[in-house]
Amino acid sequence: MAQHATEGGNAAAKRIAKQIDKLRDEVKDDTIRITLEALPLSQWRQVLEANTVTENGIPKQRIEDICADAI
Repeated sequence: MAQHATEGGNAAAKRIAKQIDKLRDEVKDDTIRITLEALPLSQWRQVLEANTVTENGIPKQRIEDICADAI
């Protein structure tokens, strides 16, 4: 069971914490764990530049979309 910050807490918080633990236990066999590793800033900048469509030097996408496409 995971440790929750419900020590001395109210009954509703403890009940919800137990529900969360139960749900985590139910889905643990169907959970995929992924480890991400960050690129050095210079390499990340190169990835962004290679995947950014510009018009007259102005990006045609929001930075969030550029990052999603780069990944």
